[in-house]
Amino acid sequence: MGKIPQIPIGHEKASAFVGTVEHAVGDGIKENKIGHMTGNGTKNTIWDLIYTGFINTLTPTGCATGITGRGKLWELVSVFDPDTGFIFHAQRENRHKDLQRSWSKGKEKLNYAYCSTYMFNRGLPAQVHQLLLADCTPCNFNSEPSASEIEKIGKTTNQILSDLNISDKSVNGHVFILFESVGHMLKSIRAVMYNEKMALVAEKSLNDYISASESIIMDNASDYSDAANNPSHGLEFTKEAIKRKGRHLEAVPSAIDNDAIS
Repeated sequence: MGKIPQIPIGHEKASAFVGTVEHAVGDGIKENKIGHMTGNGTKNTIWDLIYTGFINTLTPTGCATGITGRGKLWELVSVFDPDTGFIFHAQRENRHKDLQRSWSKGKEKLNYAYCSTYMFNRGLPAQVHQLLLADCTPCNFNSEPSASEIEKIGKTTNQILSDLNISDKSVNGHVFILFESVGHMLKSIRAVMYNEKMALVAEKSLNDYISASESIIMDNASDYSDAANNPSHGLEFTKEAIKRKGRHLEAVPSAIDNDAIS
């Protein structure tokens, strides 16, 4: 594999990744929670929404998607872009940082994310001069995986390849789609590549694809006494939606600022 100067992700696919994640953490989970009195399954439901969205939005762009079972209860979706030969996996920023700390201590090396990076990005040169777009401290790996670990890593990646219905010869590399959300808002999202030492190879911000418009989902008003006589049926914008709407109106005069960068 040669040097990868930048992450190969085009406008259409970047829009699909970001739009799916943004909907899942925002309107998607709000819609799912309507009528629920508790939200114990919210975290896992968001991932169901993300993975379903990846399949529904990226398959029409020509990408291959595959569902792989991990452990007893978890299923993940891998995305393969045949135009570039890259496999994509999504993770939350906090989870990714936790995994990096574990990997630097020799733990969780059989996690699919580590396996994919180790097998598909091995030998890529670190871009030490590149400015990080978000806080991320590269791990210091003290040892290579053992022979038995490498065998198990191979089994994990082979299963991913099988579920994508592709061969290892088709793969040019692996990319993380890392995101952070606050409440029902997508705060940041980026595409990141590491080599097998978890040293940064390339990074690309996808924040310009985050929508600036207010949520289309509204919360029930606290006062239901006159809902029947209210044309809005007792619905009102959330405080977060009102704030986003205000920010959006302030940004409208500059049309260039709202253009997505491919």
